[in-house]
Amino acid sequence: MKRKLWILALMLALILTAVACGNGDPAAGTDTETDKTTDGETTVADTEAATTQEEATEAATTEEATTEAVTEPSVPPVTSITVATYNIRHGEDVDLDWSKLAEIILQSGADIIGLQEVDMGTRRVQGMDTMAGLAEATGYPYYFFAPAMDYDNGQYGTAILSRYPIASAKKVQLNSGSYEPRAFGAVTVTLEDNSSLLFLNTHLSYEDVFVQSTQFTQIIKWINRNEATKMPVILTGDFNTSDFTVFDGLTDLGFSLINNAEHSYPTFRGSSTPIDNIVYLTSYLTPAEHGMIDSDRSDHNLLWCRFDLHR
Repeated sequence: MKRKLWILALMLALILTAVACGNGDPAAGTDTETDKTTDGETTVADTEAATTQEEATEAATTEEATTEAVTEPSVPPVTSITVATYNIRHGEDVDLDWSKLAEIILQSGADIIGLQEVDMGTRRVQGMDTMAGLAEATGYPYYFFAPAMDYDNGQYGTAILSRYPIASAKKVQLNSGSYEPRAFGAVTVTLEDNSSLLFLNTHLSYEDVFVQSTQFTQIIKWINRNEATKMPVILTGDFNTSDFTVFDGLTDLGFSLINNAEHSYPTFRGSSTPIDNIVYLTSYLTPAEHGMIDSDRSDHNLLWCRFDLHR
């Protein structure tokens, strides 16, 4: 009997030991591993979010810095400009070889040129586009032709040739009575610093002093009406007069003449008459140097001036 009780006690002890071992590692270990795994993922997610936010902030800062770094520097202001006026007599004296006229223009160093007696597509220039020919020969791609009249199966008038872009252009017909029609061209030129300059060019009548005076008045009124004096303004042309008093209306507006009584250039070849001129607004422009190129490539000589610009 004692032996049976001892065996039962031993078996009970073994069972209790087995139960105690079963309640220990396996289940507890699984729960702990799960918690660690869950905690690890959360920590990684938080770290990734923080890193992403940090990277975004750094990227934004870098982008701002990059934007500032690549900002274009301001373009230095244009401080001088050279202009010229040239009556080319439709190319007759160079046998329509535009390169010969271009040579004189380039020799002057002019950035903008006012041209008179320009034919476009007429029979006497063999139907040629004079301005396209001069643009190609000089390398100055911008021009504006202002026709004064239809002539010889084409047109005849004045033109402006420029190495700077022309932002706007207008032709204004002048009162000419019963004489040859006259006009002037006006262009707004955009300089390298994106500032503007107004450039006018004309060829006035010579047959009647009153008609010519009327044409001057028209030009002056147009300048006033368009408030052109708020920017640099240059007027070039063959004015067909050596009487500088006819410019008084312009000088009253603050303009001055390169060809003047104190220093005149005989631009009409074979005579001493200074009939071609460059008129400029003194509040923006100061002559630095000027001169005339004497050549037989037209019946007029080219007159040029380099101006200092101030705004």
